[in-house]
Amino acid sequence: MTVKNRKRLVIDASVARAAGGTEKLHPDSKLCREFLLEVLKLCHSMILTPEITVEWDKHQSRYVSTWRVNMARRGKIIHRKAEDVLNEDLRQAIEETVTDEAILKIIMKDIRLIEAALAADFTIASCDNRVRQHLMNVAQVLDDLEHIVWINPTIEGEGCVTWLRQGAPAEAKRCLGYRDEL
Repeated sequence: MTVKNRKRLVIDASVARAAGGTEKLHPDSKLCREFLLEVLKLCHSMILTPEITVEWDKHQSRYVSTWRVNMARRGKIIHRKAEDVLNEDLRQAIEETVTDEAILKIIMKDIRLIEAALAADFTIASCDNRVRQHLMNVAQVLDDLEHIVWINPTIEGEGCVTWLRQGAPAEAKRCLGYRDEL
């Protein structure tokens, strides 16, 4: 299956950790494995920075290690230097916006995902709903974040595999700046 709209995805190590090996039967593991397999099969690629690579190296199972080797063989891993994605202005804006130190610490732990997404196709796959919610709140103030797509492969209702097959479109409901008008 060829997808017309190729995306450079930032895939958090939480997806690798959740995917585990094929012996893992938990629904989250299955959903993450299906997501990673679909990325491998389709034309999408993965962005890796040195910081993201370190996290992947810590958390990948044998299954995910094999997946990553296959991604590399197909030329579907794009390496970016830290200095090419570092966004000091964004970091400062977040530090000025977020007044709760605990929330700031949570966001800054995963700022590398946001920076990589901003330097690529504005798309992140992560299992971390806590940081996602905090970033959604910050996106109401910081325009730089509002168009970043954040999907969670462990949420079956998000239909991540189907979304990948459709070209991973930047649908408003998947963006950090989205607010449901009720």
